[in-house]
Amino acid sequence: MRRLWVTTLLLASGMLLSASVWGQSSFDIRLRLDPSRGVLSGEQSVVLTNTSTGAWESLLFQWGLNASTKRVEEVSDRGGNPLSVRYITPEDALSEGDVFLFEVALPTPILSGEETTLRLKFAASLTPQEDAYLLSDTWYPRLYPSVNARQTGASDESALYNVSLVLPSSFEVAASGKELSRSQEEEGWVRIDYEGELLRGFSLMVGSGWERLATTTSEVEIQSYFQPEYEHWGKRLAAIASEVIDFYSQKFGFYPYKKLCIVPGSTTEEGGYATPNIIVVHQSFDNMAADYGVSFALGFSRWLIAHLIASQYWGIYIVDAPPFPPWLTNGLTLYSDRSYMESIRFSNPVYYNLLQYYLQAAADGLDTTVLRPIAELESGLPDWENIVAKGKSLAIVNMLVHLIGEKEFDRVLIQLLRRYYGRIVTAENFQQVVEEVTGQDLGWFFEQWLKTNKILDYQLGEIKTNPAGNEYVTTIEVTSRRGGALMPAMVRVSLEDGGEVLEKVKGQQRRERLKITTTSPPRRVELDPEEVLPDINRANNYIALGKVATVEELFKIDQFFQIGELALARSFQREGSYFQDRFKLRVKNITNSEQGLGIVILAEFANIRSKGRRSFFISLAPYEERTIEDHYLIPRGSGKVKIQASFYMVKDEREFKQISRIQQPDLSNNYIVIIPPNAGR
Repeated sequence: MRRLWVTTLLLASGMLLSASVWGQSSFDIRLRLDPSRGVLSGEQSVVLTNTSTGAWESLLFQWGLNASTKRVEEVSDRGGNPLSVRYITPEDALSEGDVFLFEVALPTPILSGEETTLRLKFAASLTPQEDAYLLSDTWYPRLYPSVNARQTGASDESALYNVSLVLPSSFEVAASGKELSRSQEEEGWVRIDYEGELLRGFSLMVGSGWERLATTTSEVEIQSYFQPEYEHWGKRLAAIASEVIDFYSQKFGFYPYKKLCIVPGSTTEEGGYATPNIIVVHQSFDNMAADYGVSFALGFSRWLIAHLIASQYWGIYIVDAPPFPPWLTNGLTLYSDRSYMESIRFSNPVYYNLLQYYLQAAADGLDTTVLRPIAELESGLPDWENIVAKGKSLAIVNMLVHLIGEKEFDRVLIQLLRRYYGRIVTAENFQQVVEEVTGQDLGWFFEQWLKTNKILDYQLGEIKTNPAGNEYVTTIEVTSRRGGALMPAMVRVSLEDGGEVLEKVKGQQRRERLKITTTSPPRRVELDPEEVLPDINRANNYIALGKVATVEELFKIDQFFQIGELALARSFQREGSYFQDRFKLRVKNITNSEQGLGIVILAEFANIRSKGRRSFFISLAPYEERTIEDHYLIPRGSGKVKIQASFYMVKDEREFKQISRIQQPDLSNNYIVIIPPNAGR
């Protein structure tokens, strides 16, 4: 996570990168870590080959080590001649905190195809994190491609590494590369030599008091490091990692590396992050189990390991093309970990939550165009990572899987991994692979969802059912309300005899009609029932017809509640100039904490300009289930009646009264029942 944050920060600083300026590199680094003094010192030799078409006049380095002090002590060429160094100020780079850039002027330009070597000496003062030095792949100066659109250096791409580390022998080390040898230096100190082939960075995780468990699966060595008091989690995470690697190896045909280290992070934070061949997992699972239950902690640990290992494929093995957000690798990581979770029948609300970031931003009219430089995204979308790089990217992947099928999509990913090992993948590269594998022209899809700000807002329009002998002919209208985006969509019609019919809307026009013939009357129509499409308003995607289902049929409105369909008595008792109808609504809290829910039942009448409204607030204990019973009034001559149930996540009744009158309900938290004119009255 630290590495990803640093990359994001620098890309957001307005530095324009071009594939034409990338070069090839190898690093030879000698490092000494003295924990007693908190000092890191190193020397590195960097060999570069200019694979661009232009000449290099200078080289740009970034150094993102989290340290109280750090300094580059010397930079020289192959012959030991000192080179001029210009430090780029935070104002130039728009960087913050512990990240800075420096530019090294070359004595003579390096022409295309030529090679050069630089030597750097550096030192820093470090503060351990819970008796550990988690040296993610920013602990040494790394190459950075260009700044202010000038060709100034090679890329931070896959490189060869030879790393020699000297430190006290009492410490355990997890490294991105393969350990070649281990020898004693002075008393109590050890030297460890590592080799890393074509890695996108080299990480060293150093800890005191760690124990290690090693196992092998799918020809991958898994090394799980842990403090003795967390041995139960160290063993469990290793077992989960073994399952996940086996699953991904089968799904994608291989695992990209020969080893994976699992390293303990903070004991108070949740989550973790991935670097080459290493995943850092924050050890807060026991606290999580105490707060939310053991099953939650177990499920979260499975998802987290699946997510971090998927990042080894998507984001480390292959990467997105700058200066755009990492939409592809984020989307494919989420697709991969969800595939694993579905294989073991675990559900996780993270996917729903991420989609809501994008859907809400789209509904608010914000510009969520994906292929924009991160600096531009950041200026208009403060939370662009959740909205675009994760939420919208997940929506795009969901739609693409729906369009071409999961088996074809997996074939696309296998081809992508084979073709772009250690390389940048552009949107055009990805589109080309998809079209080659599927034989389809999908330019319209990528143009619409990556290069424009179009949004999707479908609704069910007029629905008519006419008897035809022993059959029923139903015409269903599907309309694109606003936003301009068009997509194929499934329509599910549930029948009174328990059957159902699935039909597809082609998604080529703003208004389309389906005609279906059934042997039983339709009871309910749902547009996009599996919620594949990023529809910004699902309130108009559900219509119940004729006989309404009972409250026994529950559906999930979000990760906190299950709601029973609005059950209408359909007795229509006279009450003066009105008809009275009673209803029931069943609500269940499916969490282990108390939740507040506001409910509005709104009746709208076709022929009379008035509305009937009933409001309720309930507080539900963990896993509590309750049935609400009440009535609404229907004026005479009202014609067709639309009854909408809307739900609001609120703390208390006061908050519910404030927001229910001025704010729309959550996007997916409502549904509609249509009563035909004069039905039962």
